[in-house]
Amino acid sequence: MRAVSRPPPVRYVFVVTALASGGTLTVMREFWRRLEPSGRVEVISHGPDSVSIEQPLTATGGRFGGPMRFPAIWIYALRTLVAAVRAARRPGRAVLLPQDSLATGAATALAGRLTGTPVLLMEHGSAVAVASDYFWRERLQLPRRRDRLMKPLLRGSVWFLHRLCLRLIDRVLTAGAETEARLRSLGVEPARMERYHFPIDLERLRPADASRRAAARAALGLEADTLVLASVSRLTHEKGLDLVIRALAAVPAGARPLLVLGGDGPERAALEDAARAAGIDARFLGELAPEGVAELLSAADLFVYAGRQGANTPYAVLEAMAAGLGVIASTEPAVHAEMLGDGRGRAVPAGDADALAAAIGELAASAELRADAGRKARAFVERWHAPEVLDRELATIFGRFA
Repeated sequence: MRAVSRPPPVRYVFVVTALASGGTLTVMREFWRRLEPSGRVEVISHGPDSVSIEQPLTATGGRFGGPMRFPAIWIYALRTLVAAVRAARRPGRAVLLPQDSLATGAATALAGRLTGTPVLLMEHGSAVAVASDYFWRERLQLPRRRDRLMKPLLRGSVWFLHRLCLRLIDRVLTAGAETEARLRSLGVEPARMERYHFPIDLERLRPADASRRAAARAALGLEADTLVLASVSRLTHEKGLDLVIRALAAVPAGARPLLVLGGDGPERAALEDAARAAGIDARFLGELAPEGVAELLSAADLFVYAGRQGANTPYAVLEAMAAGLGVIASTEPAVHAEMLGDGRGRAVPAGDADALAAAIGELAASAELRADAGRKARAFVERWHAPEVLDRELATIFGRFA
């Protein structure tokens, strides 16, 4: 009897700009963990990388290359193209997965066309961000005079590569309706889009009972009866934490919660100064490991996210919802209005410190409202963001390549 030969396992080649802590890396790690039983995960990164990974890594960095400088963007794209072509041509079937729809996505999509390799774009929000004036005005800082003079050429290059990527990719993996609407406006047919939901560890992140809450507060040096407003994010201007401080200053002192911030970044010193000047009691915990985030959420009563610019779904908001907290978030990204609707929290206009203060004051004043919002938020996450939801979605999306 002739033995039946099995096809070699699929190689899932993720192409990223850099490996850094944050929601994008968290999502990719979840993909890697679920895909490794059916194949081999490989990563191509330009860097510089601030975290290490266990998966095989190909570095493409070097002099005169960068995804947001001109003409370095073209050198970056060429290096990424060469690395992706080489990865696709190695023995075994490959699937290429770029992390954005800009230079990374365009170079990877072209590599897929040249080698006959399927390309699935993991759209983490670049399509929405690059269309925003905020991105070009505030988020993209070009300190060198030469780079500022070259900005029109950079912008033109980004748009060309963005359009090229969306024309060449086989499928787009999207995590939100806002991204899908943007892609449709750029000519991506619905048949080429696949929706997936970020998975949340529902055991690590769960509503805290009295003993877990007491242990978390003791570990963080928080008083048992203190009302705690938590936030977890990189401390940058776009995250809007200066607005949180302004909002807290408008909340009556007797009803004002203690602000506890997890995360680090270039705005930390300025935020500390602003809190002191406004008379706001704030604790800065610095960068937190996943266990540290869970501990902070267990100790908190409320959670706030005040982003000025966003796309897709901030992981930190989902984690706070899973922990059963009353969440206040800006409508950047717009998906927060849906996530926090029906009493699951409060969504407020981005940049509106007065609306933020009103929402914080409302939930701070009522344990009943906080508990009700937390129960509904937890149920929402269990329905849409349980790990098995992503398992089913990936089985459908990647089944054809397995």
